[in-house]
Amino acid sequence: MTARPPLVVPPPMLAVANVHPDYLEACLDGCCTGSRYPCRLPEGTVTLIRQTAGGSGKKLYGVVGIWYYTGESRQVPSHRLRWSRRFPWQVEFKPLVPRFEKTFCEEFTVPVTDDESRRGHRSSLHVPGLVYTKLQGIIVRVPPEFAGPYLRALLKERPEAARLKADYRGRQVAVRSFLSELAGRLDEEAGKATPKPPEGPISAQV
Repeated sequence: MTARPPLVVPPPMLAVANVHPDYLEACLDGCCTGSRYPCRLPEGTVTLIRQTAGGSGKKLYGVVGIWYYTGESRQVPSHRLRWSRRFPWQVEFKPLVPRFEKTFCEEFTVPVTDDESRRGHRSSLHVPGLVYTKLQGIIVRVPPEFAGPYLRALLKERPEAARLKADYRGRQVAVRSFLSELAGRLDEEAGKATPKPPEGPISAQV
């Protein structure tokens, strides 16, 4: 009897690839995004494909799909680019959720008043404490303390993911279970990154 190969698990991180609305369809068609530099994510990193605000149609911002990084990014001649020449690197992905039926908007509408450094910013209605500045960039890692809650909020608001199965690095996975398990691992990683309070009474040196 042939033993089944071990389950391949994703790296314990969550990334976001921000795509300008005018280039979104080209990215979705090719399952790739543009970048100024080679991508340095670990191979297999689960990545939220996120449409930014603005563009010619003033479209709504938010997550439009969930992919994973193949480990390949390559420089493309300018005449073959799907987007602006400012992004000469093509970053390759494979889909877990190719595209949601409806964009998941984080709704950055909650005023931040309890942090002097972020006062005046607005945090997400669905991911408490997550401000939009934490997601700025072309391809960025979601801060560990927000990664698990962000992924769970997305699964809650877009339940169609529960119906899907997809290939992840050569293994068929049930998408919702796969991502729910990843959210749990992300919470564990966030816990490791959070400093533990000192044990026992705290006394001041005199």
